Amino acid sequence: MFSFEISTNFKEQNFRNNIRAMQSAINEAEKAALDEVVPLALELANKTTVTWSKRPSFKAKRVRTGNGYTVEIWVSDQRWLWLDQGTRVRYATMEQGFIAKTRKGVLYSYKGSGQVAYVRKDTPRPGIEARGWSALIAEKVAPKVRAAYQAEFHKRWKFD
Repeated sequence: MFSFEISTNFKEQNFRNNIRAMQSAINEAEKAALDEVVPLALELANKTTVTWSKRPSFKAKRVRTGNGYTVEIWVSDQRWLWLDQGTRVRYATMEQGFIAKTRKGVLYSYKGSGQVAYVRKDTPRPGIEARGWSALIAEKVAPKVRAAYQAEFHKRWKFD
């Protein structure tokens, strides 16, 4: 155990105020930067379902975390998550000549053909290959978040 004494003269108080101002500028810049790129993230997510007949909706929410803020994107359809993350098994058997509308590592959907022929729990098949959309979206948005954050921070904090 140890202890120490801190005197609070004018210079130290001024330093503390500057630290608080900088922390506030960081928080505000982070929020503004994330808010600026959310429309891009939602646009990219929507591109993955352009050709779907029943398109899910996407909603974004900025959430406070221990280290700052993050953006969570919510999707209204479980199928999008299955395709994004993949599955170990699937129980649906597709029609002869089925062509998927989406591809691994591609943020767009294409014209496909065919549909589910039947679903049987007693005949598991190889799972759905993960498309990895959420990682691709994060990868495309990250540089824009960094640039927006720097611009927002410089607006809020004056450097001598």
